[in-house]
Order: sequence, then structure tokens, then C-alpha cells
Amino acid sequence: MFKEMMDLFEESIIITNKDLHILYANESYLNLFDVTFEELHGKHLHEIFPNTTSENRVTSKAMKAKQNMIFRKVHMEWKGRKMVLRVQTKIHYDEQNEIEFVMTQIEDVTEEVKQQEEREAMIKEMTINIIPMTKEVGILPLLSINTEDQKDIIIDHTLEQCRHLNIQYLAIDLSSLHTIDEQLAYIIEQLLSTLKLLGVEVFLSGIHPKIVPSIHSRYTHLSKYSTYQTLHQAINELLRNSNVEEENRHMDKRKRLYKN
Repeated sequence: MFKEMMDLFEESIIITNKDLHILYANESYLNLFDVTFEELHGKHLHEIFPNTTSENRVTSKAMKAKQNMIFRKVHMEWKGRKMVLRVQTKIHYDEQNEIEFVMTQIEDVTEEVKQQEEREAMIKEMTINIIPMTKEVGILPLLSINTEDQKDIIIDHTLEQCRHLNIQYLAIDLSSLHTIDEQLAYIIEQLLSTLKLLGVEVFLSGIHPKIVPSIHSRYTHLSKYSTYQTLHQAINELLRNSNVEEENRHMDKRKRLYKN
């Protein structure tokens, strides 16, 4: 009866005693790891999975800590397959409050994680793509942000690209944004202030007339940044500032040479 009930679960389930010897594995578990119960029964868990790192020995960790645990992404390789597993442990105690056995539930999330990573890569490509104009000047056309994933990665990926491209002057074009809410305004503010800390001079361009009143009334913190009606105007200003900075560097260099 117990076996029939456990085999109904879609999750893979394995039960070990307090010494990590395998007592039971349901049909889903056997299919996931392509093993038979005869290969597992009575064996030590580490004997079956000898190459598992100590970090990924979930059942051992739970027993050592004497508490139930959830691991959302456990990476492992088994029989040539690279797998990502979501693992949850449930410790059962006897009447003397000693560990009697541990039931470990496993869900294969390999495809789910792969799709998430592909989606994040696509979002980065679509949302954050700095276009270099010169070796120090870049343009960031900020496209519509429609998902939480986009909002989560916008700051990190922009900073990453600025560092990689050695951007000193950045024009952020907002012409594709026809609405703005508090969260988006906050993200833009965080992006601008973080870029400033990195020494990147930022100009905003293409603010849609529909959102100008919102910026003046509710998001006044965005008003302190230099803004231009068109991207063309912002680019000209960026290039002018960049040329001035370059000329100042040459002048400083000539002064040092003259002093020497």
C-alpha cells in the first residue's frame, strides 16, 4: 500500500535511514536516475553518488543540521547528463526524538532553469544594449520594460556594459517609454545615481510629452539630470564634452612636459 501510494507522486522520492542507507525510492526517482531499486536498496547514499560534492549532499546537510531544508538549484552530473534539481528534505523522528529516517523529494528543473537562462539572455539583449559612438561615448536606447525580469537586471547589465566598453559619457534615450510608474522611476533613478558613482556622465533624451508632467509633479528626482528633447541633441553634447575632456588631458600632458 505504501509503495503504491508513493509511486503516485510526480516528485522523485528517496528515503534513507539515519546512517544514510537507502530504504526506499519511488518509481519517479528510479526513472529520473535510470536505476533499479535493487541497485539502491541497502546501499549508502554516498556509495551511489560518490562524485557528489559536499556542497550538494543535501540529505547529509539536513541530518547534520537536524532541520528540514529546501535547495532550489542543485547542479549535478549523472550518467553523462547535466541536471539541475530542486530538493527538499523532511526529517522524521522516533519517540525518543532521534532521527528515524529522512524523506528527500526531488524535482528535475533542468529544462525550467535552461529556459529561464535563455529568457534572461534575451531580455538583456532586448532591454540593455549600449551602442558605442566613440571609445568613451555610448547610447542606451531604453526599451519598454514589461516584466519583473527586465526590471531586475537592467541596472547590473548596464553597469557591466559600461565597464566593459569603458563608457565615460552615456545618453539614455527614453523615447520608447510612453508611461512611467513609481517602480520604473525608482529603477531609472538608481541606474543614474549608480552610474554617477562610477564616474559616468549621463544625459537623458527623448522624454515623451505624456510623462513630463509626472516627472515634474511626482518624480522630481529625475529632473536634476541633464535632459534633451532629441537623441541627436544629447549625442552632440556628449561628443562636445568628450572632446573638451580629451583636449584638457592633452593640455595637462603638455603642461607636465613643459615643467620637466
